[in-house]
Amino acid sequence: MKHDLQIKNIFYLTLFAGCYFLLAFNGVLQSTSSKLIGGLFELFTIPLILLIVAIFVFSLYQFLIKGIKLTFYSSANLLVSSIVIVAMFFVN
Repeated sequence: MKHDLQIKNIFYLTLFAGCYFLLAFNGVLQSTSSKLIGGLFELFTIPLILLIVAIFVFSLYQFLIKGIKLTFYSSANLLVSSIVIVAMFFVN
């Protein structure tokens, strides 16, 4: 029961980070003229990159090493985090 709640909370973090990078990759966050929003954008980017990589590694660890079955939330964590990581290499 505790593990399911943990995976669900990680899923919500993954969705938040995925939406953030979707806005960042589309240039919505960079086109703002406010210096405050631009500064907050810069402060959040590197920790969220580290969070996405950590979620990807944690999800792979849960699946491959611990042998826990893939549920909707854990497979969505793997999918979203891997899409964001791959997109980082192709978005200019």
